[in-house]
Amino acid sequence: HLSMVIANRAEAISKNPSTEDLILVAHGPNGDDDDQLWMNDLSIHASRVTTPFHNIHLLTLRDDAPEEIRDRKTKELQDMVKKSIEENRIPLIVPVLLAPGGIEGGLKERLKGLNYTLSPKMLAPDAHLIEWIVQESLNTSL
Repeated sequence: HLSMVIANRAEAISKNPSTEDLILVAHGPNGDDDDQLWMNDLSIHASRVTTPFHNIHLLTLRDDAPEEIRDRKTKELQDMVKKSIEENRIPLIVPVLLAPGGIEGGLKERLKGLNYTLSPKMLAPDAHLIEWIVQESLNTSL
C-alpha cells in the first residue's frame, strides 16, 4: 500500500517517464546504521514502482544529523538533480513524508536555481496509506 502511494505521487507529476529520473527523498535518521535500514526500506518501495522511469534514485537528507552529514546529503541531492539535467532528463522529486511541514521547504532551499519537478503532495492523505496503517497495526503483536 505504501509503495502504491509513492508510485501514485510519482505518476501524478510524470509526463514522459523514459526521460525522467525519479528521486525519492526521505527525512532519515541520525545514525548510519539506522540510515541503512531507511535506505533498505526505500529500496523496497522503489522496486515496486512499475512506471518505466529512466532511473530511480533514493536519498535520506538526515536533517537532524551533524552538520557535515547534512551538508554531504545536500550535495548528494544537488548532484543527483544536476546529473539528470546534464543528461537531458527531468528530475522528479517525491518526498517520502507523511504530511507537509517537514523537509519540503528545505528541499526547495537546497535546490535553489535548479530545474526539477517536486510532488506537491506528501503521502497523506491517501486511502492506500490508511489501508497500509490498518494492515500494519493488525500485523503488529502487542
